[in-house]
Amino acid sequence: MTVSVQELTEELALRIGLASRELSLPSPRVLITRLQELFGGQLPDRERLKTLTPCQLRPLLQQDLPDLTGKTLKSALHWLTSWEPEVANPVKDSAAPVADHPPDGVVRVAMASMGHGRLDGHFASCSHFMIHDVTADGVRQVTERALPLTDEKRDKVEIRLALIRDCRILVATSIGGPAAARVTRAGLLPLKVTDGMTATAWLEDLRQVLATTPPPWLKRIMHGD
Repeated sequence: MTVSVQELTEELALRIGLASRELSLPSPRVLITRLQELFGGQLPDRERLKTLTPCQLRPLLQQDLPDLTGKTLKSALHWLTSWEPEVANPVKDSAAPVADHPPDGVVRVAMASMGHGRLDGHFASCSHFMIHDVTADGVRQVTERALPLTDEKRDKVEIRLALIRDCRILVATSIGGPAAARVTRAGLLPLKVTDGMTATAWLEDLRQVLATTPPPWLKRIMHGD
């Protein structure tokens, strides 16, 4: 039995896609097939995914990934098993709205930072977002947005989203699975940066991809889809 893309919920499709990227699988369909094999031909729901363990998943993936490391497996499992409770009425941030979305052909990037222009912030604990517009022709720094002081009763994810809703890509050293799901629902693609990568180098890599052969997902981002 093969599950069609239409049968996946938006959040489950996102989590499988992110886990597949961590594993460097050629397609999310590979992971979908392996999960079906593990769960009796059916794609598991969120409650069953929460029970998934490395000992269950590793044997299934070894035929596709013979060199799979424990660290990679743990990162992939994080996307599949870390679900937040449903929030009926999330607390909204009262901050003023940010600028409009960038024009067609421009990819606006938010980079989590602890300050001083460095790409070194965890999404949940960074103090700033560095905002850049990237095109095939160059990189332009738009602004730097500081996180406001908050108390424990306010929704920290929503406060952060309020600052970067005009962006298309979020880059951070780390982001939790539940937060990544909310970031994606807000219209941004969350990406984790390689250790030691500088903001300048990352942005230049993106510019070069835009100038050559951007993949379909990046073309959609470029045109606001």
